[in-house]
Amino acid sequence: MSSLGTISATLGGALVLLASAATAQAAPSSCPDADEVVVAEAVDRAAAVVGCVIDEERAKRGRPRLREQGQLERAAERHARDMVRRRYFSHTTPEGRTFDERLQPYTRGFEWTVGETLGWGRRSGATPEQIVRAWLASPSHRRVLLDPDYRDVGIGVAPGLPLSTDPGATFAVDYGLRR
Repeated sequence: MSSLGTISATLGGALVLLASAATAQAAPSSCPDADEVVVAEAVDRAAAVVGCVIDEERAKRGRPRLREQGQLERAAERHARDMVRRRYFSHTTPEGRTFDERLQPYTRGFEWTVGETLGWGRRSGATPEQIVRAWLASPSHRRVLLDPDYRDVGIGVAPGLPLSTDPGATFAVDYGLRR
């Protein structure tokens, strides 16, 4: 069976600067630990909090909540770790593997729509709330994060930065809809 799909991707580089401006305008998240800096021992918790903040923002705008989806989660986790480990920041791996190729376990056999947002935060900018606020302040990230068509999500958080040895965290969120 051939599958038809649409792809949307946005990249977040200078998220710390965007996050500062966005946070000044937004009410704080009601998600527990949304303002906690991500530490290596709590990346799973941080991913759950990013999901909470995303759903909170979607709900404010009448968008449906996203369901955690295991295949998307595995892809997002692996990609966040890979970017930190191999020191790159892109939807495409150094070998040229694109994010829609990385998401084939999710899309295979379906008509699909997928999207991805990437980001990183340094030091105090490495909180779930700061990252989501930065995405909301960027039109291309905002479009993906708030897309009403998406129903599934996978969130990956890795301690460390892709292009620096400074303390921080790297985030990958994969969104999807299968029909």
